[in-house]
Amino acid sequence: MITGNAATLLAGACFQVAVWYFLTFLMQQGMGYPAAATGLGFLPLTGVMLVVSTWVAPRLLDRYPIRVLVATGSVIAALGFLAQWLIPVANYPVTVLLPSIIIGLGGGLLNTPLATAVTQGIDNRDAGAASGLMNTAKQFGGAIGLAMLATFTPISEYQSPFAIMAVLIVAAGLAGLNGVDFSPIRAFTRTAYRPADPVAFDWIKLAFVRDGSAILLSEFGKRPVRFGDAVLLSANVLCGIEPEGHITATVVYADADYVVDQVFWQHASVLRDRLDAAEFASTIYTEPAQILRLGEDRAGMLMPWLDELVALSAESRPVETFYRMQALWFSVAHVIAPFIKTSQVRTSSTQRATAAAVLLHAAPERRWSVTDLANEVHLSKSQVGRLFVEAFGKSPIAYLTMLRTERMAALLRTSDAPITVIAQEVGWSDPDFAARQFRRSVGVTPSNYRALSRVRTQATG
Repeated sequence: MITGNAATLLAGACFQVAVWYFLTFLMQQGMGYPAAATGLGFLPLTGVMLVVSTWVAPRLLDRYPIRVLVATGSVIAALGFLAQWLIPVANYPVTVLLPSIIIGLGGGLLNTPLATAVTQGIDNRDAGAASGLMNTAKQFGGAIGLAMLATFTPISEYQSPFAIMAVLIVAAGLAGLNGVDFSPIRAFTRTAYRPADPVAFDWIKLAFVRDGSAILLSEFGKRPVRFGDAVLLSANVLCGIEPEGHITATVVYADADYVVDQVFWQHASVLRDRLDAAEFASTIYTEPAQILRLGEDRAGMLMPWLDELVALSAESRPVETFYRMQALWFSVAHVIAPFIKTSQVRTSSTQRATAAAVLLHAAPERRWSVTDLANEVHLSKSQVGRLFVEAFGKSPIAYLTMLRTERMAALLRTSDAPITVIAQEVGWSDPDFAARQFRRSVGVTPSNYRALSRVRTQATG
């Protein structure tokens, strides 16, 4: 939390006051803009930062580790500040607009993960104090940053302060990374009030419902969850949520390779090595998306352990807390293990992404065949198929279907385009086939999903 607030202070030194102050001098003294035009000139920076921090970054947090977004945001913001420093005064699009868009993108990606890193795992009783401390650090950083830059920078040098801001924002990113937990187990308690689109990510996820209820949309169909339930999701499995008012859950993220290592030692008497363990695990765990009906008494027994896991995750001291976190994880796993369905059918995996998956992510709308994909990565059809099954527990075409379904869900929620048009946009020329694939992955038809989304939006809006 200390390093997170230090990063917030450094980011505040750039974004709280200084960037607006020196952009004002740039536009008014350097470019001769009147006050009204200067105010309008701030709109791109404000708009981009608002959209990215409130809409894009929260969705990325569900798919990527905090450290990835912190590093990416700080680098992009630094590039924007350097561009603002180096580009000579010319016209608005070149001198102000382009750097403002880059700065806004980086600032939006950085601010939300930093706030999450500072406040994650804080007990509800301390949430107000933690939030107040974070805001104080931000405001204090803004005051100190402006005072420092204004003191040591002549008024005529209205572009040079942006070079210093680039250094400060990189320092903020490094401080933020130092405070991010690199443990193979992380736990957070979160409350959701609004629907979330189906997303897939690389970690194994266990969500324990603490309060409220919701409808989940995943490979198990459309299913309700409430207190006493836990949701188990393997890596690269889509799942969306429709809160019924609100839902509070403690979410435990476990690194897939770490879990496979535990499977190896659990069954060491019959397994030769960890490669065997990966295949064994993906063989016995048949359902990559499961709802575990633990019951209220058993779920209540887990809550103290989960609270401690959340608190230790927030401390960001993986070396010092390693053994205690393992003990808590094993205690939780011991309770839920009897409720996890197993068999001899392979349906999931815990390996990392391969180069071929990057191509599908980049252009899911392309009419891919296994032959096309194999040619792109210079492998045979059998090799690329084997790599995909090892990496994701899915064939290349099944993985492509997951990507298209995820994009289709987002378009159904955010646009009014006909379902036929959306299906073609994500890569399916046959709308009936698209509807069948969507229902198989999400649990409802595209039209029902759109209707549910609109009802929830109206109810929460």
